[in-house]
Amino acid sequence: MPIVFEALNEFKSAIEEVNALLNLACEHERLSYNAILKSAILLLSAKVEAFLEDILKEYIEKINALKLGRKIPSELTLQHLVHKIKQAKQITEQLDSITKKQGTREDKYDSMVTLFISLSELLRGNVIDIDNLKIPISFDYGKHGANAIERLFVLIGIDNVFDILNVMSVEISNINIKEQINTLIDLRNPIIHRDEDTGLTVKDVDGYVQVMKLFADKSTELLTICLICINYNKRKVI
Repeated sequence: MPIVFEALNEFKSAIEEVNALLNLACEHERLSYNAILKSAILLLSAKVEAFLEDILKEYIEKINALKLGRKIPSELTLQHLVHKIKQAKQITEQLDSITKKQGTREDKYDSMVTLFISLSELLRGNVIDIDNLKIPISFDYGKHGANAIERLFVLIGIDNVFDILNVMSVEISNINIKEQINTLIDLRNPIIHRDEDTGLTVKDVDGYVQVMKLFADKSTELLTICLICINYNKRKVI
């Protein structure tokens, strides 16, 4: 059965909203034209980020569906355990806070029991034979661009994702997709923070749309290859 990522299909449908804005811009005078193009840049950057979060979460779900247990690649197991440790740290900090705050002994006891139950459930299970990988996939607040994207791929065991994509695709290596993503974010930020015009044309923005579609296609292709490798018990993802 072929591997299908719904996130890619959803992204391609979502991109049509950007195309609709570009078509609208062609029909309007300069003031409206600029406003529509700024909206298109913001929408495109948002769609790309949503796509990446969705497809990487879907990737983890597909790995879990394989029921690999201790055959899960070590880098994914490590990220899963790091997440558990961070959750445990948060619970212990809450316990410490409860012991220091004002309140009746009964109130403190009830709260602490609830937290101890949460902690025991969190630590339950074999750290090697994992039934359900849990790796949080989301952009950090205020962190965008190519470096933030690389960080997300590191969470699922893929280092230097743009270098890998360059090797996989002549199309991507010819356009320097990492630079294109950073340029898109550099256009987005002044719109958000200072309401600046982009100075772009419909053709310029459509160029970014095509690049992001290529990036989405090749990223999906890479994740598909990784899933096949994992399913055939290759310990290293890529």
